[in-house]
Amino acid sequence: MKIRFERQPFQEQCVGNIIFVLNNFDFENNNTSDLTKGLKTLYENTDIPPIPVKLKDISQELKLDVLMETGTGKTFTYIKTIFEINKQFGINKFIIFVPRKAIRQGVLKNIELTKEFFYADDKYKKYLETYIYEGGVSSINGYLRNSDELSVLVLTNSSIDKKNTNKLRQANEFFGLTGNALDEIKKLNPIVIIDEPHLLKGKKFTEVFKTFKSLYIRFGATFPQEQEHKISNVVYVLDSINAFKRHLVKKIKVNTVYSRADSLKLIKTNKKKKTADFVWTEDSIENRCKTIRVNEDIGEITGLTEYAGISIVKIEKDKAYLSNMREFELKEGFILSESEIETMIEQTIKLHFEKEEKLFNKKIKELSLFFIPHVDDFRGNNPKIKNIFEKKYKEIRKEFYDKTANIQYKKYLDKDFCPVSGGLAVCGGYFSGDKGSDEEKEKMGTDLILKDKEALLSFEKPLRFIFSVWALQEGWDNPNIFNLCKLTNTSSQTSRKQQVGRGLRLAVNQSGNRITINNVENENDFYGINTLDVVVSGYEMNFIEEIQREINDGSFALCREYIVAADLVGSGFNEQEAHKTIGVLEDNKAIEFNESENKYLKKPHFEEFIKNNREKFNFLDDEKYKQLSDACDYKSRTELYVQNGLKKTKVAVRPKKLEEFKELWETINKKAQILYKDVDENSLIDAVSEKFNKEDINQVSKQIVTKEYDPKTNSIKVFKINNFGVPDFFKDNKFNDFINEFRDKYPLNFILNLFRKIDTQRIKNDPQKARDILNKMIKDEIHRNIIEKVDYKFTPEIKITSLQETDGEYKKSIDSSALGLRCEETTAVNENYLYDKLVYDSDIEKTVILKDPVEINGCKVTVFAKLPAISIPTPYKNYNPDFAYLIEKPQGKKLFLIVETKGYYSQEDIPPAEKQKIKYAEKFFKKLQELCPNVEITYKKRLNKCLLEDLIKEFCNETK
Repeated sequence: MKIRFERQPFQEQCVGNIIFVLNNFDFENNNTSDLTKGLKTLYENTDIPPIPVKLKDISQELKLDVLMETGTGKTFTYIKTIFEINKQFGINKFIIFVPRKAIRQGVLKNIELTKEFFYADDKYKKYLETYIYEGGVSSINGYLRNSDELSVLVLTNSSIDKKNTNKLRQANEFFGLTGNALDEIKKLNPIVIIDEPHLLKGKKFTEVFKTFKSLYIRFGATFPQEQEHKISNVVYVLDSINAFKRHLVKKIKVNTVYSRADSLKLIKTNKKKKTADFVWTEDSIENRCKTIRVNEDIGEITGLTEYAGISIVKIEKDKAYLSNMREFELKEGFILSESEIETMIEQTIKLHFEKEEKLFNKKIKELSLFFIPHVDDFRGNNPKIKNIFEKKYKEIRKEFYDKTANIQYKKYLDKDFCPVSGGLAVCGGYFSGDKGSDEEKEKMGTDLILKDKEALLSFEKPLRFIFSVWALQEGWDNPNIFNLCKLTNTSSQTSRKQQVGRGLRLAVNQSGNRITINNVENENDFYGINTLDVVVSGYEMNFIEEIQREINDGSFALCREYIVAADLVGSGFNEQEAHKTIGVLEDNKAIEFNESENKYLKKPHFEEFIKNNREKFNFLDDEKYKQLSDACDYKSRTELYVQNGLKKTKVAVRPKKLEEFKELWETINKKAQILYKDVDENSLIDAVSEKFNKEDINQVSKQIVTKEYDPKTNSIKVFKINNFGVPDFFKDNKFNDFINEFRDKYPLNFILNLFRKIDTQRIKNDPQKARDILNKMIKDEIHRNIIEKVDYKFTPEIKITSLQETDGEYKKSIDSSALGLRCEETTAVNENYLYDKLVYDSDIEKTVILKDPVEINGCKVTVFAKLPAISIPTPYKNYNPDFAYLIEKPQGKKLFLIVETKGYYSQEDIPPAEKQKIKYAEKFFKKLQELCPNVEITYKKRLNKCLLEDLIKEFCNETK
């Protein structure tokens, strides 16, 4: 087969823009002022798709930048650019710099594949000769000597950045010259193409490249962030969102394989603010994300019962330390167990077979790509991953082979086995260290994967499953990658998008034609073919959300979850229009300011409001109003696990009341550590083991959750859920490792004796659940036996809560959610209440805030407040009282009253767990009173019918 190429309007536009800018460029003298004039004229041209204002930065560098999304044909576009510059301006010599040999090979292959296409174009009628440098200067002699030949020298950065080993930079008598080959290349004044610019910014390469005085053009989907290399002089933009919207790339589905009960993952830390962002999964389907502060109860915030009472105790760069002695690391790697690898390979093979026959009938060959941890997993003496693949492939192949009635498809599958050896011929690998003769590489499948794209796409070749470590990233692609399985870590944040990019190109059939939106009947047919399935482990539960974030970050439409005036200015609004637009949106509650992000959050009715209220934006012309409307069309919630549309109301803190409240707050909100005395070990072991052995801990099953990225709406949908298989958690990891987790928290003898008495099969059924149950049981039994043996140790340091900034300064306002679930903005509250709005969780709290008296028997309630979480530590879980009162007696003495408000009618109605917490709170405040003898502190519980008057009378009588 031969891949057929066709003119794509967006690629033609890109090349046209480059030629437009270069029309008056002096190629002999390479004057930057000519570029500046050309760029300014381009930016003023209303006949072309506009360049985003934020990218209209004109630098004095001798370069042009093209931003083009992965999978849309950057290589084809810059090859066409070479032909067009040659045609228009007579330039013959070009250089292409790439960062890796695998990318270089891909470029060479693309030049070869397009050779006849460009020659057949009456406009060009010539071939582009290619030269590569392989360590010997003689290989580029033709490039240097044939001045009239249209030619390109394809180099990696390593060809020039190592003076001692690069012969291009060494004096060489081969040319009869005193200089070196690189100097001779520079004299040709070649135009340079930079491919993958974010990977070509090394110090040594930059130093040498600066000695080139030629024009260079960078083509990339990703550009460096460093000032020295940042994007500028942009001539064309095809960003991520538009690539999806215009059906130029495949749709994405992500299949997440869950086999762990622990679904919490750290994704961001802020040491200065003492916060950490965690993502977790609810019911293995939807992801949620929250920012959690030091000392806040993770279980309470996330709803994950296994983290109840557990808080963050310390935050470092990229790390969060929890109170249960566990630590999370932002760049935490993962090593999949054999069971997890087997499940993911099995799922990928099934996905492959579910599509293959349908694609076969449409004359499309399906390929699948696996990223694996180590070369030895596929090439070694005992290639673990290859062995698993072959075993699973044979099992699944038989299932699909037996049930199909398609004779032609069966004949295709009959080629799966080598006729000589009988071994599987469907899988091969490419690794950067692959060496050997051409014959050896052919045997391994290396050349077929890397060099012969058309043969790989043919039904004649049985190879359909490709394995690589990271060699097949940027620069390598195949249009018929329909499944991508990720069995190893991601090397960087940008590589997620690059990995998915390996399979984003539109599929090609056996006639060499791409399956575009123009040659199918409708969008459903288009995505029925052009969909990429990505298989990841539960360790990367937020993979698709990260891809979506990268898509949004790589786009220049107003499509993000947040909006600020600067975004509008960057899109062409003037300052007045931008700020006025933000004002209208805020006044009509279409956006809401988020303090932590310092941006405005788009509310759920953002789109509806803009599209139905043109008159409110009469200060905008039609073009700018359309641009604002496009922010709706491209609407995207950057990460699914962010709570979209959650109503967040700001509650003001009354300044005068705050001054009175500070003394009370800073007295009760001291950091505290819980201390334990000796425990009766034997009775504790008996009690825990007896209860644990009665627990019903079922065997965990594996679950596959498939999510689908819909490029039309830029949103994620759950596609399907499948359950299958039973993991062996201790197949690779010794059971002792599980026991050792408890040894870090409890005395060794206690743990060893405990594990002698418990049923270990229950642990093997579900280690995570067993771990959580054991931890809770031990804590419960400790609590039951040692309430009188618990003590508290206080430090002078004040805990930072949602009432304060991270530096301890008190906020002027806080989110209502920090105080309660319900907020009534129009209901008046008493003047001695700390906040200006009514926020509460229960009816009794509402009654307390609205109806409690200000003065009782000569005792004046100066200020009272519903408390933000202060998290008093207890063995059971952290505890938060509800209200605090500052009371002044007639003689001026101050009393501090802390109240737990319960909506129960009697003491007997309070659940045992609540009673336990109350007991610890009583001990906490009693100890606090001992440390603060100059003030009177007491803690009371208040049931439904109890009046504040009764509590204060009781309090005053106790403190006489």
